[in-house]
Amino acid sequence: LSLKGNQIDDVSLLLIHPNTTDLWSTLQNLFLGDNLLTSLPDSTFIKLVNLQFLDLDNNLITKIEGIPFPSSLESLSLAHNLLEKIPFQAFWNLHKLKWIILRGNNIKQLPGHWPFAIPHLDVLDISHNLLTSLSETFFKQFIQTKNASHFKSSVISIIDFFLDFNFINRLDNYTFTNVSVLRLSVSNNQLSKISLNAFEGPFETNLAALDLSHNLLEDYSKALKPLTKLTTLLLRGNKIQNIENNAFTLCSKVLQTLDLSENWLNSVPSNALNSTKSLLKLNLQDNRIESLNGFTFGRWSRSLRFLSLSKNRLAKISQETFEQMINLRELRLAFNNLDHYQDDLSFLKPLGSKLIILELSYSLKRNIFPKVLKQMKSLEFLEIDHNNLKSISSQTFKGLRFLVHLDLESNEIESLGPDWLKRGEEKDKLRNILLSRNRLISIKSYTFDQLQVVNIVLLANRLKSIEKFSFNNLASLQTLVLSSNQIESIDDQAFHNCSRLTNILLQDNRLTSLSFNLFQNIKPTQPTPNSVDLQEPRLFINASNNHIQRLIYNHLDHSSLLNLNN
Repeated sequence: LSLKGNQIDDVSLLLIHPNTTDLWSTLQNLFLGDNLLTSLPDSTFIKLVNLQFLDLDNNLITKIEGIPFPSSLESLSLAHNLLEKIPFQAFWNLHKLKWIILRGNNIKQLPGHWPFAIPHLDVLDISHNLLTSLSETFFKQFIQTKNASHFKSSVISIIDFFLDFNFINRLDNYTFTNVSVLRLSVSNNQLSKISLNAFEGPFETNLAALDLSHNLLEDYSKALKPLTKLTTLLLRGNKIQNIENNAFTLCSKVLQTLDLSENWLNSVPSNALNSTKSLLKLNLQDNRIESLNGFTFGRWSRSLRFLSLSKNRLAKISQETFEQMINLRELRLAFNNLDHYQDDLSFLKPLGSKLIILELSYSLKRNIFPKVLKQMKSLEFLEIDHNNLKSISSQTFKGLRFLVHLDLESNEIESLGPDWLKRGEEKDKLRNILLSRNRLISIKSYTFDQLQVVNIVLLANRLKSIEKFSFNNLASLQTLVLSSNQIESIDDQAFHNCSRLTNILLQDNRLTSLSFNLFQNIKPTQPTPNSVDLQEPRLFINASNNHIQRLIYNHLDHSSLLNLNN
C-alpha cells in the first residue's frame, strides 16, 4: 500500500477503523513517505502483524515513543526526518530487521550500546547526519535482566555500513573492535586522523571495501595495513602526499580497485604498489604527477585493466612507460600538457593490440594527429576532443576497424575528405561521431558514406553549405545535428538513403528556404505489429531561428513529415 505524498499527520487515524482489521493484518509493504508525520506514538503499527517493509521517509518526525513497530518488520526507512537520536528502545522487538535507514536526520551522537535486537544487519545507513565521532561501545550488545545488566561479548555483523556526509574528524583506537563489516563508507566527513588500532579485531579480516573519499587525510594511515581482505579502497579527494612502501603488503593478493585521485601525489607510488598481484583499476587523476618512465609501472601493472592519469602535470612520458601493461583496456590522459611529446606519442605503442578506450582530451598542443593511433587495432572509444588538431587524412583512422565512438569536438579541423573514414571493413562498427565546434566550412559529397553510424553531431562549426550526397547510404543514422552554423543552402539529395533518420536539427542557421524534397528518402522504420509503440513513424525537424521565407514542396510523401519547427 502506497500513501506517499499526501498530508497524513496522524497514522493512528488510518489504523483504528474497526472495518479495516483484516486489511491491516495482511499488509506486507507500507509507504508513508512525503507526508506530515511529526511523531510515532507507542504501538502505532503494532497490529500490522505481517508488515515487512515500512517507508517513513521525508516526514517531520522528531519523536518515536515506546515500541511502535511490529516484530515482523524486516526493512525500516526513516530517512530525511528530524530525529536527533537513535530511538533504540523502539527497535528492541525487531528480531527480523535487516535494513535500517536513518539517513538525513539530525543525529549528533550514537547510543552507548548497540541499539538493535539482533547482532546482524544487511544495511545500516546513518549518512547525512551530524555525527562528529564514533564510540567503540556502540557496537556492543547491552543485556538487561531483572537482577543485572551487562555488555554481551558477541560480535556485531553488518554487510553495508554508511556513515557518509557527517562531521566525523577522527577514528579512535578500538572503534571497530567488536564489529565485522563487509563494506564501510565514511566518505565526505572531516577525517584527519585514524588511530593505529582503530580497526583492530574481526573488522581487519572481513572488510572488503572501504570508502574514505573526500576527507582531510594527509598520510596513508598505518591503520589500513592490517586489512587483509580489502579488495576496494577509495581515497579520492584527500591531501595524501606519500604512501609507505609496505602499505598494501597484507592485502596484496586481493586488492583490485584503488582510487587515489584528487590528492597531492607528486609521483606514482610505485614502490608501494610493487607488492600488489591483482590490481585491476588504478585512478591517479588530479594529482601533481609530472613525468612517467620505464620504472614507474613494474610487473605489478600487468594485471591493470583501467588507468587514469588525467588532470596531472604530465609533460614527459618515456617510450617504455606502459610496456608491462599487457592487459590494459582503458587509459585516460586528459587535461595534461603533452606539448612536446616525443616520437609522436610512441609511448602508446605497447598498448596497440589491447587498448579499447583512450582519452586524450585537452592534452595535445601540436596540430597533427599522432600517427601511433593507427596502430591501436582494438580501439573502440577515442576521445581526442579539445585539442589543436587541424587536418584529417584518409590514413588517420584507417586501422581502427573496431571504433564505435569518435569524439573530435573543439579542435581546429577545417575539412573532411571523402575517404576520411574509409577503413576497409564491410561491417562498420562506428556509431557516434562528434565534430562540434571545429572550423568546418562545408560538407562535401560522400563525406559520410556507407557507415552504420547512429549519431552525427556537427554543432557550432562554420558550415555554409551541405552538398549532394554529403550524408549517403547511412542506413542506421537516427540523429543529425547541424545547429548553430551558417548554413545557407542544403542540396535536395544531401540526405540520400538515410531511411531511419528521425531527428534533424537545423536551428540557428541562415536558411532562407526549406525544400521538403530534402526528406523524400527519409522514411523512419514502421513499427512492427508486436511493437509496444504502434504510433505513426515520426520525423522531427527543428529549423527554428533561421531566415526562412518560403517552403519548397514537390514530391514529398506526407506520411514521412509530421513535425516542422521554425
